[in-house]
Amino acid sequence: MITKTAVTTEVKQPVIVVGGAINFKQFIPTFSKTLTLPAYKPDFPQFVTPLGIAMYDHEPE
Repeated sequence: MITKTAVTTEVKQPVIVVGGAINFKQFIPTFSKTLTLPAYKPDFPQFVTPLGIAMYDHEPE
């Protein structure tokens, strides 16, 4: 798995996962098991994707 080889063993923090793949039912548990780190899906993951950034990239009124 690409992620497992890219993430070093020095990482001790939980992983916050965003993107379309997190909608697969077993993605978060599998990702967490592979990394041996807790993985979480935020309540509104689209806010940290390019689409979400573009949608909310304006000055407050």
